[in-house]
Amino acid sequence: MIEIVKQNITEHTGETYRFEYQTQHYFHPAVTQSANGFSVSFERCAFASKEFRGFESALNQPFLENPSLFFAYDEQKRHIGLIELSRESWNNRLRVSNLLVFPSVRHQGVGTMLMNTAKHIARTEGFRGIVLETQSCNENAISFYLKNGFCFIGCDLCAYSDEDIKKHEVRIELFWKTNSCEPLCV
Repeated sequence: MIEIVKQNITEHTGETYRFEYQTQHYFHPAVTQSANGFSVSFERCAFASKEFRGFESALNQPFLENPSLFFAYDEQKRHIGLIELSRESWNNRLRVSNLLVFPSVRHQGVGTMLMNTAKHIARTEGFRGIVLETQSCNENAISFYLKNGFCFIGCDLCAYSDEDIKKHEVRIELFWKTNSCEPLCV
């Protein structure tokens, strides 16, 4: 049985985790702009071969507002995943700043349990929803978030570098609305 346990986040300040994933596809942004308007759409494209991507992230960064941290443990009390949340009081949203399921236990429901923890907090603390970012090349994460009721709300074409589009790694933002009776996405 998997157990989700709240941590004392200050005890984990600065701990760094490596986030790694494999991907065969990316979502390529097509941007149009004229005097009458502008738009962006994303088309799923295939890489020439499987890509291995990754980055590091430290916990409890100073820019996070009132963060909290939850670890997932397996039956043997081994740490198998985490979710870090921060409260955005200025717009009443809960942000997922880090979500990690260790590779050996992926596709076993750990991510869903962690995300359900975030959804419970969003509901009980009165947030209007949950926001998170991922990369346009992280197809497994995008698929996971969409299956969990998130929808696309925007992007930043140069968040990580001036060549994000060329690198097929554009920051996208997704949102889960607490009141799911009123869909945000159509």
